[in-house]
Amino acid sequence: MIKVRLSIETQEEDFLRLKLEEGDPHTLNNLLRSLLLESDKVRMAGYTKTRTFKEQSMFQIRTSNGAKPIDVLIEKCKEIQQISDEFVEKFENALDN
Repeated sequence: MIKVRLSIETQEEDFLRLKLEEGDPHTLNNLLRSLLLESDKVRMAGYTKTRTFKEQSMFQIRTSNGAKPIDVLIEKCKEIQQISDEFVEKFENALDN
């Protein structure tokens, strides 16, 4: 399992900016961005990679309709966990057959 360290850089009513370090942020960021943009609570979600020797990225989310960015982010992280669990289960079943 790849560990990702993150810190909150900016937190406002409708905006959240996180710094993610180490691990494989492209994979995580792309998946998270895609799921967030499917939500009608999200106006903007995206990330940028920094150009340093240390692998890190800045992830941003802006919400609408009074939704708190941290709540939407947690909801989508739980959705990623469900998708991952379902994939593992189906993969293991395919191996058994």
